[in-house]
Amino acid sequence: MIQGVPRRSITVLGVLVIAVLPTVLIIAVRHSLSWYAGVALFYGILAVAEIGYLCILVAIMRRDGERSLAAVS
Repeated sequence: MIQGVPRRSITVLGVLVIAVLPTVLIIAVRHSLSWYAGVALFYGILAVAEIGYLCILVAIMRRDGERSLAAVS
């Protein structure tokens, strides 16, 4: 298991919000997006980031599961 990877999605969601917010603000200002387009962009990028994190988490769980199965047999 990787030691630095938090396993709680809610905790990671807070970190992702903090990471995504400045990026969305910069994009929205540079491209003169309306507020609702900026909000949609924020939720879209946040959803993609959370899905990516969950995919990484599933891959780690599968790898750890294969190791524990190999240790049993």
